Amino acid sequence: IIEKATGDSFDVFTTKYILKPLGMNASGWSFEEIDFANHSRLYFGPDTLLPFYTCITYPDGGLITSSSDIAKYLTELIKGYAGNGTLLSKESYNVLFMEQLQKQHYLEKRDKNHPYNDEYNTGIFMGFSGQGYVGHAGGDAGVGTWMFFDKKTKTGRFIVKNTDATTREEEKAYYAVWDKMKEYIDNNQ
Repeated sequence: IIEKATGDSFDVFTTKYILKPLGMNASGWSFEEIDFANHSRLYFGPDTLLPFYTCITYPDGGLITSSSDIAKYLTELIKGYAGNGTLLSKESYNVLFMEQLQKQHYLEKRDKNHPYNDEYNTGIFMGFSGQGYVGHAGGDAGVGTWMFFDKKTKTGRFIVKNTDATTREEEKAYYAVWDKMKEYIDNNQ
């Protein structure tokens, strides 16, 4: 849609209107756009090193970035939710953060109280948890991410790992880190 509407490729458009304005200088859509020496290696499980790779479907998860750059993006989302964003108008942020699904859209019973129900409802590019968080989770081979902020406290969390969770124990460890970050936020407000 972006390419049809603007005539720019997705990577050019997002670099011009998101990455550059936010000062996300360690981010890009290809290895040529970043300092490759700072790139983490990715693993399938604890012992299988994956080769560096890119995907033809790069807009759905191929951003190569740093934690400090993602913090800039997350900060902008929180500001936008609060009505103080710089990338979009207040009206556009309202549309971005509008929950799109109604109760009749769910085929199965949804557990709104599940602590890791990361995308209980969906919007435009964002998910909404039953716990009051807004953000997105995703992953590709050798990488998994969660990025959410709390609508009430306007605090955010981002976690990225450079390996697939291949066991239940690894998945529990991932959740434990997420919970520890919330504990830190709760104790420092």
